[in-house]
Amino acid sequence: MTDWNSIRDAQAQITAWADWQFPGRTPVGTLLKLYGELGEVAASPASPHEVADVFILLIDYCSLQGIDLPQALKEKMAINRGRRWRFNSTTGLAQHIEEDTDAES
Repeated sequence: MTDWNSIRDAQAQITAWADWQFPGRTPVGTLLKLYGELGEVAASPASPHEVADVFILLIDYCSLQGIDLPQALKEKMAINRGRRWRFNSTTGLAQHIEEDTDAES
């Protein structure tokens, strides 16, 4: 039975389906399709199926590139937790604050 609550299992299931359905796909083609799906999310931001399409394509891209997504997430969240962040209430964007490496010079 598939445990869709596990990112690793979801990645295996999505990759197996994509390998069967689209054996000639490429990372570039997958990214281009992902860009299109992001536009669909922007047009229908509350659509869980459009968001799922983005996630499916991102997972497939990671598989095509040999990226261990759970490990990459774990490593990147450790980096993010160590950063300082700011939120721009005008634009609604969050951004990490670059460390001033010249300050010590």
